[in-house]
Amino acid sequence: MDVRAAVLGSRAAELGYAGAWVRGLPSDATDVEVPLVLQAVIEGTAVDENGKPLAGVRIFPVESLPGVLPPAPSDDQGHFHIHGLLPGTQRFYVRREGMQHLATMELKAPAVGVRVVLDSLGTIAGRVTGTDDPNGILIVCLGDARDGQAQALLAVSCAADGSFRIEGLPRGRAWTLLASSPTGAHWGRIEGVEAGASDVKLALRDGQVIAGRVTWEGRPVRFAAVHITSPTWHGYVATANDGTFRSTGLPPGFYRVHVSERSTYLAEHEVEGVSAGTQGLVIELAPGAR
Repeated sequence: MDVRAAVLGSRAAELGYAGAWVRGLPSDATDVEVPLVLQAVIEGTAVDENGKPLAGVRIFPVESLPGVLPPAPSDDQGHFHIHGLLPGTQRFYVRREGMQHLATMELKAPAVGVRVVLDSLGTIAGRVTGTDDPNGILIVCLGDARDGQAQALLAVSCAADGSFRIEGLPRGRAWTLLASSPTGAHWGRIEGVEAGASDVKLALRDGQVIAGRVTWEGRPVRFAAVHITSPTWHGYVATANDGTFRSTGLPPGFYRVHVSERSTYLAEHEVEGVSAGTQGLVIELAPGAR
């Protein structure tokens, strides 16, 4: 099994130590030694495409160390400081205050003098069709694929009249939008939408379901993150108190189901080739119990 050590409120954390992984341990291991490493820092400046410093830009790691507070936004001179990082290259989210857009980039820690350039941003607006009750339908804008799987860039909910508005999208490229119904009845997909489009029609179709349960040594795991992905789809749900999950509004096809739990077990597992319509799927997070 894999073990991740987190330094929470201890003297080691005050001295600047981060957590660490120890991989490949047997389930009955005792006297495990976890080598802690010093936290790394990234400092730099956020600017627009013309080189003007940008205030209010938040840059934070996709996977934060437990117990580390999120970094403050950039100041009036665009300066930012990201602390509590493990050394090495990792992915970061980038968001400007007042914008929904959540970009990703790779940065290597430690580093100083980093220059982060944010592109000019646009808006996509439109309406879903094919349903009498559009309220609460989720619209997801896909970003660049990773490992052959679609990745969600950001999401908004439809208004009661079926309209939606996605703000803060970089211009100069086409985007793919997905729609899924909270009841599981419908899904929709449209490709090639340019930032600046104002009358997008996103038609809904009948959808399917993937449902199951997440466990640790047979016990239910609550609040685990369940990502349902394919090369053309990305969906997310969280497990309930009894460990169950239900991802609704899926197009026909096969999916990767990836489950992660970051607060108690610090574990993850995924299952490939799950067909839309599957129910009763059990995903066991404990390596020794699979």
